[in-house]
Amino acid sequence: MVAYLEVRYPAHQTDGDRSLTTRVNPIDHQFRISDLQEEINNSQENGNQDSHHINDSTGRTVEFIDLLHEKGPEDDIASLDVESLFTNVPVEETISIILDCVYRSDKNPLPISEDVLRDMLKASTTETPFLSHWGKLFRQVDGVAMQSPLEVLFANMYLATIEERTFREHKKPEIYGRYIDDIFVAIEETDDARKLADALKRNLVLNFTTEHSQQKTLSFLDVLVKQQEGQFKTTVYTKTTHAGRFLNARRECPEAYKKSVVSAYVNRAFTHITSWRDIHTELGRIRQLLTNIGYADQIIKTAIKQKMDEFYQSNTTTKKEENLIIYHRLHYGSAYKEDCCTLRGIVNRGVKPKSPLPQNN
Repeated sequence: MVAYLEVRYPAHQTDGDRSLTTRVNPIDHQFRISDLQEEINNSQENGNQDSHHINDSTGRTVEFIDLLHEKGPEDDIASLDVESLFTNVPVEETISIILDCVYRSDKNPLPISEDVLRDMLKASTTETPFLSHWGKLFRQVDGVAMQSPLEVLFANMYLATIEERTFREHKKPEIYGRYIDDIFVAIEETDDARKLADALKRNLVLNFTTEHSQQKTLSFLDVLVKQQEGQFKTTVYTKTTHAGRFLNARRECPEAYKKSVVSAYVNRAFTHITSWRDIHTELGRIRQLLTNIGYADQIIKTAIKQKMDEFYQSNTTTKKEENLIIYHRLHYGSAYKEDCCTLRGIVNRGVKPKSPLPQNN
């Protein structure tokens, strides 16, 4: 689903105020949030080469693990968590930060005026109506609503600015990685985590909770980080309350969705774990979980074999080849199987793969 910023201007106004119930004209301006996020990321990268923000993408954990292996362990590790970040982000200040980043950086500005973007951001945050369970309409005048497409953008922009101000006066840890409101740091002394939290709080109105490693072990995102033999060891982290519930194989949905569930769990084992013994243990756990909810053992074996083949090929191939990626939007409905068959036929007739895939794919 693509998220959009929309500005709707009412057909009439009452006493100079914008009405929540009046009819509206067609959308005057529409801009994809992903385009705005891309522009901001480019501006941040150009302005700060020493970036410490873990990107909001499917590869965020891999990026974090690469950071650990690049830097190596310090004396201790800890994590900080920002309390109630999204609903406490100062909207007006963050909008000003976004506008400065977009229109006053070295990159070319967006193809819309600054005033229009300001109005769109305000309309999507401070003027968004909410219907209560007793039928009344309310507006959230500050903070960003949970599940809003803008919540991550606003939170990242605000915290990135706070970090920049803080590290002008406070020494930045050797390892500092943040994913939205979760922060991982390598520290020299136990009290350093509290000092860093206090330094950050002096520049904003939010509170932090801190967690220190236990026996040189700490969980962050879906990774369990261990300090062993002068280096970081990582494996998959699952909460004790995890019940192994995800897409059931007996559900009526495209087969591609079910295969993607298996592939996602298998891929995570290979990307998150540094020890082959731990990979073997994790694959056994995954196999049992998937079997419990109806996944065929052959599908699981195929996914594991394909990942193993990819791993060995990536370590033996010297010449890097570019893959051609073709995107096609499928609308889920009663005829999705026919759509998949039609698309597969087009690919089979018009594309000749260099390395043919197994027949069961």
